[in-house]
Amino acid sequence: MKPIGGEPRRARPAFGRVAIVVSVVLLAAASIAPGPYASARRPNHLLGQSSPYLLEHLDNPVDWYPWGDEALALARREQKPIFLSIGYSACHWCHVMAREAFSDEEIARILNQHFVSIKVDRQERPDLDALYMEALQAMTGGGGWPMSLFLTPDLKPFYGGTYFPRDEFRDRLLAITSAWDHNRQKAIAAADSVQLLLKQQESEQASGTDAARPAGDSGGRTLRAASAALVTRLEAFTVTPPTSTGGCPTSRRCCTTTPC
Repeated sequence: MKPIGGEPRRARPAFGRVAIVVSVVLLAAASIAPGPYASARRPNHLLGQSSPYLLEHLDNPVDWYPWGDEALALARREQKPIFLSIGYSACHWCHVMAREAFSDEEIARILNQHFVSIKVDRQERPDLDALYMEALQAMTGGGGWPMSLFLTPDLKPFYGGTYFPRDEFRDRLLAITSAWDHNRQKAIAAADSVQLLLKQQESEQASGTDAARPAGDSGGRTLRAASAALVTRLEAFTVTPPTSTGGCPTSRRCCTTTPC
């Protein structure tokens, strides 16, 4: 006799349901393309950017912002200095610094607490790259990528370099944090000196002068005096002033060509 209610339903094997769930999870995970420095943490403010270089830093512990109104307004509102990092995907030393410093939890804590960190793809924003490279060269006599600049909330650079090894970068961050908290006017004075030097360089170029002018020429004396004033301002800022060796500030390496 058949049981009341008809044939009993056969239970489906449990492994079938598990397999379906696992497949869905794997497909969802595969749809996300993590950067090379990915972690399990919440993505930073680079989420939604179109630049492949920026997306490589999406999962850094550093709370990166793209260049834009949100980051700039935050810096002005909280009166924090801006750490501006400019690079590009084919830059070897950009990836080295990302691996050594920007993936480091201690470095991230310092940056997130004391700075507004902005990441820029130089191939996406060549205007910003050219503007701040000129400032870096004025400060150091050389340039390269990654470009590492510290700006006041009104976007004036007061300190800069290129690739910094992890420990040295930490020490610079701590020194800049202390100087910003206790000697902010000196940082602003250094930024004003950079602006003055750039304006004088523009004036020299507009008047048709160049580096080939005799050393005794008044234009040469003007630029040398401005450069000396800038070095004095940087020294007064209590952070070791950047210097230049060859194409890169300091004796470390950086990228000076594309690709690197």
